Amino acid sequence: MPQREMEGDSQEAEGEVMAVYMCPLCGRAFKSFAALKLHFGRAHPVDGRGECPLCGRKYVDLRRHIYNKARLGDRAHRIAYGIAPRSRETPFKRECRELAMEALKV
Repeated sequence: MPQREMEGDSQEAEGEVMAVYMCPLCGRAFKSFAALKLHFGRAHPVDGRGECPLCGRKYVDLRRHIYNKARLGDRAHRIAYGIAPRSRETPFKRECRELAMEALKV
């Protein structure tokens, strides 16, 4: 896999190991989970009609599609829901965010 430039605002100290988070849709790497969430909301908007980049299914509302598939237990959609912006903080959202933080850490 080619080396990708990491984005984020944190500085890496000499010899310090940094956590790196990968976008599940495009593979870009980020130094912080917050930077990944910001990227996900801007580069992969969830408004409007289209095809789900995770499963290929057609949708009318991607945010609802991701939530419904996550609730059914699909791991990829749970991870996407965990980093999706603008969703209410619930125990399920926290659980998905923790899964995403562990799964996307490189």
